[in-house]
Amino acid sequence: MLIEPDISVQQVLMRFPGLTTGHANEERAFIEASIFEAAQAGSLTEIIEALATKSEEYMRSDGIQKLMRLFCKTRNAITALTAELVIATLKQQERVGLLSVALQQAMLNEQSAVGNLPADLLICGSLQPDRLLRKEVKAIALRGASIPHLEITAELTGGRKLTFEDCIFDELDLSFNSDSIGSVSFHRCRVQRLSCAQDVANCIRDVGLEPGDVEETSVIDATNADIMEMSIPAQLKVLKIILRKLFQQKGSGRRRGAFYRGIHGIDPDIVDRCLTALLKSGIAYVVGAQHSDDAVWHPNRAHARRVAFLVDTLSIPDDAVVQEIL
Repeated sequence: MLIEPDISVQQVLMRFPGLTTGHANEERAFIEASIFEAAQAGSLTEIIEALATKSEEYMRSDGIQKLMRLFCKTRNAITALTAELVIATLKQQERVGLLSVALQQAMLNEQSAVGNLPADLLICGSLQPDRLLRKEVKAIALRGASIPHLEITAELTGGRKLTFEDCIFDELDLSFNSDSIGSVSFHRCRVQRLSCAQDVANCIRDVGLEPGDVEETSVIDATNADIMEMSIPAQLKVLKIILRKLFQQKGSGRRRGAFYRGIHGIDPDIVDRCLTALLKSGIAYVVGAQHSDDAVWHPNRAHARRVAFLVDTLSIPDDAVVQEIL
């Protein structure tokens, strides 16, 4: 398990229908990772609210300290699903402004400054940085975090400096151009899979990543920022970004939430229309319920040549998928 439950609730958890015994030592584990991720979102929201109070007395209370201890010793930072649920809760409560305050406090708090908690909050903010991260947050520093996936976009780096020290990334997407290279720096970090544009790859040492720090690099022709600057309809911009994530970035599929990042200022409903069109055309297939946040989308490599044309073309192509979304 990613978080060891308090001894007082272990008997209840043993009877929880979402748990199963699948280990040699009969240790209980979640049947679906999404069950854990959804439960984790509620606890993280509580921590955000607590940190945002800036009250040392409240932070020292027994309930908050239990949560803080749990989140300060997780093996990995949160997934996109957990982040999406946290943001959905904050939006529903009209309290999205708390995230920036909580992130700043987490970086200052001696208990949480090193570890995954600040990374958890950054992952939340990376979903919609222009709305979720205040402009006064000029510097974000993470230390000793283990991050499953992070996409650093031009919107996330805009007007702020991101520093990572002694961090481990399973997947790192640098979705910005080389002119933003000075906004990010890495120190003694390890990256399993790195995706970036060629101009960024050419100067990757300038951000502090040496060849030995990255196990696998995927060089792509264009970043999300490049696509967003094109003089084409918003629907085609979104389609290009989705196809780029599906076909050009390494990995075993993309959760639905990944397609909503990097589309600054565009109606998310367009993402839904594009995904539906790709599914209908057979260019992509989905494991799980189509509209579920936990659904994993995969590319149909039989359409690789067609997709390459759709991503690279500078004009509006005469393609059935494009006609479907326009």
